[in-house]
Amino acid sequence: MLTLLLIYSFLFGMSAGALNDINRIIRALMGIRYSAKSFERLYSIKLPFVGVLERGSEKKRVKRWIEAVLIFLQDILLFAYLGCGTVILNYYLNRGQFRLYTIAAVAAGFAIYYFTLGKLVIFLSEGIIFFVRAAVRIILYLVSRPFVYLGRVVVKILRTLRKKIASGIAKKRIMRYNKTKRRELLELSRKGFQNEGEKNGA
Repeated sequence: MLTLLLIYSFLFGMSAGALNDINRIIRALMGIRYSAKSFERLYSIKLPFVGVLERGSEKKRVKRWIEAVLIFLQDILLFAYLGCGTVILNYYLNRGQFRLYTIAAVAAGFAIYYFTLGKLVIFLSEGIIFFVRAAVRIILYLVSRPFVYLGRVVVKILRTLRKKIASGIAKKRIMRYNKTKRRELLELSRKGFQNEGEKNGA
């Protein structure tokens, strides 16, 4: 049972290292750089649907206080995960008796992950971020396309209706103008006939 506890503690430490890498990838997405510009050429590749991705510049980096709060919360999450996980492992695998060597096993698992897979993940972080951004952009493009086409159809219908309504209003105005002018001409013609009759009677 103690051997099983050590193995699970070691694996748990490695899982904590993976969580730490997820935290660092999130920070890298927000502008914090961990690796050299190893994958700069990826940003010159023309992707389907979205074309060439723009590289996040240092000017677009988040504010320092937001960065500090993010790191603080992520560290609290990591230590809470480590603490709660270690306690749960001792509770279920060692009948609730806490063993100090489980902490050593967790620390060893974390350290081995950090200096092996963790180093590789951070080296590849620029590539990971590129693929995450590319996937998000392509997914958003594909999801938004039906709505864009629907919007274009709706706009086209509204423009057609507006033209028909404007044309109808213009026709009514012309008809109203013609009726007014006809009435005025009739009144003028009547007055002209009356004047002619008055002259003839005189």
